[in-house]
Amino acid sequence: MRCLHTTIQARIVFLKLGEIDTLHDRFNANVFIQAKWREPALDHTYYKEFDKIDWSKYWSPKLFVENVFGDPRENIEYSISYDSKGKATVYEKRRVLSHFQEFMELNKFPFDTQDLTVTLTSERNEAEVELIEDVSERCALNPQSFVDEQEWKLHKIVVTWRRTRTDDNKSPKTNHSAFSAACKASRRPEFFIWNILVVMFLICSLSFATFAVDLNLPQNRLQLSFILLLTTVSFKFVVNQSLPMIAYLTYLDKYILGSMAILCCICVWHAVVPLFNNSPSCCSEHSKYADTVALIILSIIYIVFHAFFIFIIACVTSKTRNYDRGNEIFPEFLCGNDSTTEPVVTPSQTANVANVDHFTNNTKNNNTVITNNSNNNKVLGNDL
Repeated sequence: MRCLHTTIQARIVFLKLGEIDTLHDRFNANVFIQAKWREPALDHTYYKEFDKIDWSKYWSPKLFVENVFGDPRENIEYSISYDSKGKATVYEKRRVLSHFQEFMELNKFPFDTQDLTVTLTSERNEAEVELIEDVSERCALNPQSFVDEQEWKLHKIVVTWRRTRTDDNKSPKTNHSAFSAACKASRRPEFFIWNILVVMFLICSLSFATFAVDLNLPQNRLQLSFILLLTTVSFKFVVNQSLPMIAYLTYLDKYILGSMAILCCICVWHAVVPLFNNSPSCCSEHSKYADTVALIILSIIYIVFHAFFIFIIACVTSKTRNYDRGNEIFPEFLCGNDSTTEPVVTPSQTANVANVDHFTNNTKNNNTVITNNSNNNKVLGNDL
């Protein structure tokens, strides 16, 4: 007889990761999802003619992928495993090809690291169904099939956690168990470094050359400074095309705005210094001295600004390198407490991914495995 509360052991494998769309907060992936649970109604049945099994007569956890975007293509199969005492465990194996919604955290752009998450949940409330990670077959990813390798670096770790999802569409509101698995991808910043940051550095550095123009020609100084300032504005528009309309500043925005602030200070100084030069109480020597002091102060601010920016970027990239070092310092799985929502970091099991393609994972101890294809689900095409 079935208990009111059923524990579902889930496993999520990232078979293939496609394009990561920062502008629309989504990514494309081909994932394999396996869920298993005890089914007392099938104990000691030992089905051999599995095509006669009517799965609609048996209990189902009613699982679905929460953050799928659009109309996914998926294929679902069921299998049964019996232990030595004849107790039955049902396996639900699905393969999903779709876009997945993911909130992109772009504060550190272009040195950002994104979590690519797939969340499995149930239509049944958490009093009936509890989703946990399968401790015998852990979540994994296949880094060799990563499509967007030119722009992103995929780390060989998988992070899993559990949470509670609240369904606001029902009255009263109900809570549902959810299980998430995420792999991490870090953006390769070289394109933005060489094409934006370095160019911005050169443009802003050239602004100090305007101090070489004679103090008696402030219009020439201002003309050169404004041209460089407008050039930085055009670069700001280029950066905006690579990002969604977000309400906060990225690292690249802060660098460009900081460079523009220094250019504005130089423009203001070039507009003010003629007032000192034309003042009857101030001689030309004093004006030149003040101009030299302004050049030194602005240069120090410029150097300190870049030193601080480089220090911040070094700290961010150091944290990114730790993701790769984690594969070496964690020879075994880092198992957390299943009763909490604390994330569990798992090094990628690349060798186990190949077994997923067959949709058959023979269990240990010579258990009997019987497979049945679900005819009511969409069948995937050649894309999988």
